[in-house]
Amino acid sequence: MQQTEESSSFKIMETELGILAPAGHFYFINRKQIEEYTPGLLAKVSLTQLLKASQAWLHSNTAISLLIYALCIFFELDPLLSVPISLVGYSIWYFKKTIFIHPSLIWLARILSSNIVIYASAGVFFSYLGMNEYYISLASGVGLFFFVKPPLFKYVLATIQAKRAGGKFISEEDRVLNAILIRYAFAEGIMTSKVQEMEDRLFELIHYNRNRRK
Repeated sequence: MQQTEESSSFKIMETELGILAPAGHFYFINRKQIEEYTPGLLAKVSLTQLLKASQAWLHSNTAISLLIYALCIFFELDPLLSVPISLVGYSIWYFKKTIFIHPSLIWLARILSSNIVIYASAGVFFSYLGMNEYYISLASGVGLFFFVKPPLFKYVLATIQAKRAGGKFISEEDRVLNAILIRYAFAEGIMTSKVQEMEDRLFELIHYNRNRRK
C-alpha cells in the first residue's frame, strides 16, 4: 500500500517498508511506526516538517567540509594537506551531527544545506583564489567541491560503514531522523521513554523493515 503527501515541491511517498523523500532519501520507518515510537508527535509537528528538518541536516555535510577547507587556506595551510583535513571534518560531521540536532538549531541546518549559500560562497571563494593566483588552492578546492557535493564521499563513508557494521548498519537518514524524533518529542513536551530504550526500539523497526525489503 502506498500513500503520497505533498507540500509545495516537497513530495514524499509512504509504503509499509518506509518513507521515500526528495533527493532519494529513504527512511526505514513508516508513519504508523513513528506514531508508536513518539505518540502524539505527528499531531503537533507534521511528517513533512520532520522530513524537511532531516533533509536539511543531511545536506549540511558539504558546507562543513568547504568551511573547514576555507579556514585551512585562510591560516595558510598547504592546500594538499587542507583537503584531507576537510574530509576528516566531513567524516566527523557525517557520524556525529546528531549531537547538534535540536529544533532551535534548524535555522543553522537550513543555512548549511542551502544550495544558494553553498554555490554563492564557493563561487566567491574560488574567484578570490583565482584572482590572487592561488592556483593550487583553487584546483584543490574545486576538486574537493566535486567530491563532496554530488555527494561521492558520502557514498564512500556509507559503504565502509555498511561493511563494518554488517547486519547492524543504520543509514545516515535513519540516524538523523531518529535524533529529530527524540529531540522534537522532548521539545513538544511529549512523554517519552528513556532515550536509549527509544533508540533501541527504533533500530529494531529499521532492521525489521530493511529485512522485509530484501
